[in-house]
Amino acid sequence: MAFLISNLIWGAAGPVIKYTLDYIPPATFVFIRLLLVGIIIFPYMIYELKKHDVHHSDYLNLFLLGVFSETTLLITFWAINLSSALDVTVIGVMGTILTIYCGHYFFKEKVDRKIEIGLAFAILGTFIVIFEPILNIQAGTLSATERVIGNLLAVLYNITWVIFVLWSKMVMGDKSTPLKKTLKFMHLKPMKYDYPPSLITGITFYVGVITVLPFAIYENISKPGLVDIMNIDYHGWIGLMYMVLLSSITAYTLHQWALHKGSVTDSAVWAYTGTIFAFPVAYLLLGEVPNTYMLIGGLLIALGILIAESRNT
Repeated sequence: MAFLISNLIWGAAGPVIKYTLDYIPPATFVFIRLLLVGIIIFPYMIYELKKHDVHHSDYLNLFLLGVFSETTLLITFWAINLSSALDVTVIGVMGTILTIYCGHYFFKEKVDRKIEIGLAFAILGTFIVIFEPILNIQAGTLSATERVIGNLLAVLYNITWVIFVLWSKMVMGDKSTPLKKTLKFMHLKPMKYDYPPSLITGITFYVGVITVLPFAIYENISKPGLVDIMNIDYHGWIGLMYMVLLSSITAYTLHQWALHKGSVTDSAVWAYTGTIFAFPVAYLLLGEVPNTYMLIGGLLIALGILIAESRNT
């Protein structure tokens, strides 16, 4: 249920972000979102930090978790700003099946032929969606070049999300020899202590505030006039508060808790529900409907999922 609720919230997030970007630019949007989250959870974080001392050797791992989970949100905001919400949503499905593959590889779950074939179909479908703006001469008002760049950014974000999921599992105590070898190669060590998922999630938000701030400052000084928070249109505030209260605090906490109790594969399988939920929300908020090429790519991705998951009852 925790995976389901978090992914339904995130499923609507893409269209909500696209809608809100008409009122707040990307980096400023991400910074205000993380800042408000940090203010809201501050009393709780003080309480948690009094109960759990964070060992100094774990600072770097927590910082990197924050970078891969929060700072990289800039990538998906830029992607949605350049492309369509549906493009970014469909490409996100590739991330889920890649998560399954990595979960099998890194946590010693057998990777059979069906997983490999399914991943191949999903990647093929993703490529069709990425380059659909070039194939489709009636791509709409968005520039074909900008949409392709946005779609490639969406792929990059999904890779960073997979890294975050795998790193989170190891941070919370799951053993993975390949990941340990990777950490050793990078001169990093596993977490010394076991921390509550809510504490880890909270710390990543503050890492996001610090690391996103320079991008927000640059975004504002490079344009005529700063974003006036007090005069943001109420439509912008609705989208912002959705991302703060639901997509950030509620969904991240539920997902981190579910990841602690469940598996990497579970997290990927439930992510499909969010993708399905995004289609009606994108239509209602933005009037976006999938075109022929997007449907072909989506069907290939779905076929890849079915093949990969047919090994399970």
